[in-house]
Amino acid sequence: MRNRLVILILVNVVIVGATIVLLRMWMTDDSVDQAQAVAVVQQKETTTQVLVAAENLNSGVFMQSQHVQWQNWPEEGLSDSYVTYIPEEEEEDAAEAKEKELLGSVVRFGIPGGQPITTGAIVKPGDRGFLSAILEPGYRAISIPVTPTTSNAGLILPGDYVDLIMTHRFKVEDAEGNKSDRRVAETILQNIRLLAMDQNFVSDPASAVQGKTATLQVTPRQAERVALGMSMGELSLILRGLDAQDNPGRPQRTATWDYNASVAMQAPGLAAGMEDKPVIMRGGQESK
Repeated sequence: MRNRLVILILVNVVIVGATIVLLRMWMTDDSVDQAQAVAVVQQKETTTQVLVAAENLNSGVFMQSQHVQWQNWPEEGLSDSYVTYIPEEEEEDAAEAKEKELLGSVVRFGIPGGQPITTGAIVKPGDRGFLSAILEPGYRAISIPVTPTTSNAGLILPGDYVDLIMTHRFKVEDAEGNKSDRRVAETILQNIRLLAMDQNFVSDPASAVQGKTATLQVTPRQAERVALGMSMGELSLILRGLDAQDNPGRPQRTATWDYNASVAMQAPGLAAGMEDKPVIMRGGQESK
């Protein structure tokens, strides 16, 4: 009887011990599964990247590579208007390609640093309202024809500041009724922002072209002066230095006449009386 009791107690101890061991194993497996599930969710949340503003971007800013950066973004905070990149699902160069698609776009309204670049916050070249978005308040855009000579052979880029010189000719009559052609070059505008060269709005030396049309940002009054200048003569762009852009000073309109460029025209009577013959000196006497 005593032996049976001892055996029964041992069996109960074994059963209780086995139950405890199994219970601990089940709890451990469940904790591991839960931890793995949390890790998967966290990994999924941090692998989606969103293109955000690297700094505060004001309206009218042209998008460049230094203006944007990729940032991890939680899955529940994503929007269809965001520019996203998933490294596990896309090629390595996909992120760079998406950045390049935005280069040359202009910020429609201000974007705080760290905030996503949304499709509604920017305007791409060719989109409706693109030119209006890059204009500063109160300004207008006007285009003028240019040549490689009048545009510094393609070295003037969008975003540069220029002066505008008009060269034209006209007839004048003196007191005696003699008529002659006169030429003059005058600066009609100073410190003007170049918006675009042809359809290129990006200030990238690698993509510089010798455009045929330059688009300038001007005031309404300046636009009238440019329109009149195009009908009177030839317009040339003169590139300003960085110091001149920052400190334009008080604009002063200047003009240069033909006799300022030609010494011969300063004394037309003397020039007309000169003969192209050699002069010979004999004994202090001059003879031709």
